[in-house]
Amino acid sequence: MPSPKTPWQGGGKMKWKIGNRLVFGGFVIATGILVFVGWQSYQNTARFAEASEWRKHTYEVLGILDQTVARLVDAETGQRGYLLTGEESYLEPYRAAIKNIDQTIGNLRSLTYDNPNQQKRIQILEPLVERELTELQHTIDVRKNEGLTAANKMVLEGSGKRWMDQIRVVVAEMANEKKDLLKIHAQEANESVARSVRTILAGTLVSISLLVLCFGLVYRELSEHKRAQEALSKSEKWLSTTLSSIGDAVIATDMNGAVTFLNPVAQSLTGWSLEEARGKSTDIVFDIVNAETRRPVEDPVKKVFRQRKVVGLADHTLLLSKDGKEFDIEDSAAPILTDSGEGLGVVLVFRDITDNNRTDEETKRQKELLQLILASIADGVVVADSNGKFLLFNAAAEQVLGMGATERAPDQWSDQYGVYLPDTMTQYPADQLPLVRAMRGENVDAVELFIRNPQVPEGLFLSINGRPLKRADGALQGGVVVFHDMTERKKAEKAVRQSEERFRLLVTEVTDYAILMLDPEGRIASWNAGAERIKGYRSEEIIGQHFSCFYPTADIEGGKPAYGLKVAVEQGRFEDEGWRVRKDGSRFWANVVITTLYDETGRLRGFGKVTRDITERKRTEELLMHAKEEAERGSKFKDQFLSTMSHELRTPLNAVLGFSDLLADERYGPLNDRQQRYVAHIHTGGKHLLKLVSDILDLSKIEAGRMELTREDVTVTSAFAEVISALYPLAEKKSQALLQQVEPHLHVRADPLRFKQMLMNLAGNAIKFTPEGGRIELAARQVDDQVRVEVRDNGPGIPAEQQQRIFEAFFRLTETGSATEGTGLGLTITARLVELHGSKLEIKSQPGEGTCFHFSLPLIAKGPDQPAQTSRSIPRARKAPRILVIEDNAVTGQLIQSQLASSGYETLRCDQPQRAMEMAAEHQPDAITLDLIMQPVHGLEVLLQLKNDPRTSKIPVIVVTIVDQPGLGTALGADEYLIKPVDKATLLAGVERCLRSRGGAAPARTILVVEDDVSTLEMIVDLLKAYGYAVSTAADGEQARASVAQSLPELVILDLVLPKMSGFELLAEWRSNPRTADLAVFVLTSKDLTKEEEKYIHAHAESLFRKQNSWREPLIKQLERVVTSPALENA
Repeated sequence: MPSPKTPWQGGGKMKWKIGNRLVFGGFVIATGILVFVGWQSYQNTARFAEASEWRKHTYEVLGILDQTVARLVDAETGQRGYLLTGEESYLEPYRAAIKNIDQTIGNLRSLTYDNPNQQKRIQILEPLVERELTELQHTIDVRKNEGLTAANKMVLEGSGKRWMDQIRVVVAEMANEKKDLLKIHAQEANESVARSVRTILAGTLVSISLLVLCFGLVYRELSEHKRAQEALSKSEKWLSTTLSSIGDAVIATDMNGAVTFLNPVAQSLTGWSLEEARGKSTDIVFDIVNAETRRPVEDPVKKVFRQRKVVGLADHTLLLSKDGKEFDIEDSAAPILTDSGEGLGVVLVFRDITDNNRTDEETKRQKELLQLILASIADGVVVADSNGKFLLFNAAAEQVLGMGATERAPDQWSDQYGVYLPDTMTQYPADQLPLVRAMRGENVDAVELFIRNPQVPEGLFLSINGRPLKRADGALQGGVVVFHDMTERKKAEKAVRQSEERFRLLVTEVTDYAILMLDPEGRIASWNAGAERIKGYRSEEIIGQHFSCFYPTADIEGGKPAYGLKVAVEQGRFEDEGWRVRKDGSRFWANVVITTLYDETGRLRGFGKVTRDITERKRTEELLMHAKEEAERGSKFKDQFLSTMSHELRTPLNAVLGFSDLLADERYGPLNDRQQRYVAHIHTGGKHLLKLVSDILDLSKIEAGRMELTREDVTVTSAFAEVISALYPLAEKKSQALLQQVEPHLHVRADPLRFKQMLMNLAGNAIKFTPEGGRIELAARQVDDQVRVEVRDNGPGIPAEQQQRIFEAFFRLTETGSATEGTGLGLTITARLVELHGSKLEIKSQPGEGTCFHFSLPLIAKGPDQPAQTSRSIPRARKAPRILVIEDNAVTGQLIQSQLASSGYETLRCDQPQRAMEMAAEHQPDAITLDLIMQPVHGLEVLLQLKNDPRTSKIPVIVVTIVDQPGLGTALGADEYLIKPVDKATLLAGVERCLRSRGGAAPARTILVVEDDVSTLEMIVDLLKAYGYAVSTAADGEQARASVAQSLPELVILDLVLPKMSGFELLAEWRSNPRTADLAVFVLTSKDLTKEEEKYIHAHAESLFRKQNSWREPLIKQLERVVTSPALENA
């Protein structure tokens, strides 16, 4: 802020008027008198208070003196009562006086500490009191010891009375002195009060006189000030009205730069009201920046304070309004001075020039735009004044004419620019040039001329329009012409003429189409070679005849020719197919197109008619129609067959299920265990087969559009768990991670069977196309009132060009040029099932980034559900022999799996024969079923691989094929050879024969015992063999690892403390490998385990046994639970 001592701000001191001085002097004197009166009143009041305090003190001393005498009198009274009666109770007053007399004397001494005379008397009084009390006590003692007579004798001696009289004299002297002092202090207090009253009265009278005088002076000053204020108010109102009515914005400030005034224009531009802005700094209210750089501009008020003169803003100043608006402004600021040069503040005047700037900018922009347009348009534009001076010659004009503006006169322009008539040879008359005519005031329209000069040697045809150039008052100023190059149009017109000639020749000579012209009545006007070939007439025979002669008699009688012309007139075109008649009377099937022909005035000139002989195409179409009818009859027969099969298969299956239920209920007698088990197998197999038949029929229903859904409440987690459980073996074969990610408590409205079928198809495809070690994930989450279901993989992805076709029936993805396995119906069926649920199956895929299929189903609001078990428990207890089904046909493979599973077998399927050997070695099945007709590897090759590899050579192989060559299969090592179609009984019989030949109806793999102590190992082996289990052994960790890697055992009994590799390391390695993740492990150890180790064992092993405890019987019981059928070792 500027210094307050700047010369223009206040160079002279304020001059006081005489009245102001008198008022000020009167107030000073009155104030002095009031201070003096106050001081005197304070002193007198203090003296009065002091006298009052002395009076109180005197009364306190007199009271204590009276109390001292009273206590001594009480002591004498008690003594005399005792002397007369001899009763101790009369001594109470005496004892009380004795007890309090010292305190009373002490209080007296304390109250008179500042009076030497009184202190001396107290020194006399104290011994007298003590002697008096001693005399009283002595008399009491004599009474007690010698009796009343002796005591009376002492009293009569008068010593006690003497002491008491002396005490009263001393007390009287002290009391008299205090009373004299009391009179003196009372007199002083009265005098102080009188002085205060006199002082206050005098001061009040003088002050009132001065105040009356001051009031008169002030009243006179106020009257003068009021008159001046009224004059100032009128001036300010006039000024305010003036400032409010002007078009410029005005802001006034005080000497601190704070806003004191804003006129309405300033309020509108700044966005601040006067009430809001008053007292605020101008750099807040008047916020300005540079319009180009947006940097703040110095506050002009501060600039005025600094430079002490009028200042203006720089160009490009932008005012930022409080409400966010921006204004271009110009302004000035000046100091506000009094007549004496004293500074009162700064006035800031500014105006909005936004519209002016916009207008200037718009004018500039339009000028630049006009120049840009003239420079950009392809037409030439030339302007000349009435004297022939060129005012404008745009770039296109220079380019077309080959040169720019010339200084020559108009009569030389034809020669200068090389202007010719359209014949390209005759020079254009100078006085008829379009620009010259426009300069004369003529309107020129579409004048054609030719330009040829050294810069345009080939020459150009131009089309020119011109207009006179006039002022607003109509006075002629010159002319303007606009021209464009029409050379290409001229060439095109020539080309059209040539084309029309070629077309005429073409129509005349073409032989594949009959092309003819008809007059408006339908008579033939032209005839080409094609018409002669197709219809058999020569032109001289047919021209002039009505075109209806080509129609059969029935069509002529039905008015068909006239109808064709009528439609052509109404719609512009008529097309028809039908029989037509040749000259020789033969018929042909023709395609006919008739179009209307009009002249420039819109009058109908005739018709164009094109006829094509399509008799052969018609014959082909009839053959195709016949084939379609045959296919439809076949489809109808298929539907009838499927309907019949549905009835004929389901009826006996329902009977099987019903009778098996009756047998299970033992209504016809009790069943033994085996019978009960067999009945259960029958029931389970029947249900499975019934479901399989229903699935096959449902596929046909989808194709026929007759699929019906049973919508229910489906728990997503449970459905995911079932699908993952079913597909886990397939993923495990490829070392893939099969995962799920589901929000809790999700329920959907869907057909449970179809919902799982959709998930099975999508997840199965993902497993099929995802490389080994990949990841497949089933995911579900809520999106509004829908559940979005996704099946994601990190496989190779699907190219964009194939994503549009993957839902087509029988379409199969290709990779490296070879087709993948499968029928190509899985995604089609899934997509149709999703559509039946009211949704749409969609895909997101990028090559190399995997694929995501997703769809949405309606959400059902439910509470928490029981968590589904989504991961396979460790270890997996195998309940039945494991059969590997090697079959590339999905339906056949599922059928064999269903037949075996319904009989209690565990099944795995390999639908890629090239991986059959790998799966068999990895999973070590108890038996294998093998098809022979497979792609890309033949079944016989797979059989040879299985029998030649030591890991699989002992596994029985059952060939199930349509090839009737059992001798070949047996020669190559097949244990059984079954010819399709194979019923369930035959299949099961063959499997059971193979299992029995291997060592029992349900052979199990060996139990591996890993123990480094020889005696303990021998004991465990003998124990297991005694119960019929096949046993293998390993003496250290590395042997155990190698044994499991070569052949997967049924179960492992594992010690923890082992040479080379501990049991903990083995357990961790097996659990991290998908092949051995489910391997059952019993830990048998003598090691003392920490809590962490014990927790780890319980999480990763089936059971924990301690050697120091009784472990044999519990171990056998656990083995019986996990391995249901021990296999006797072959000798």
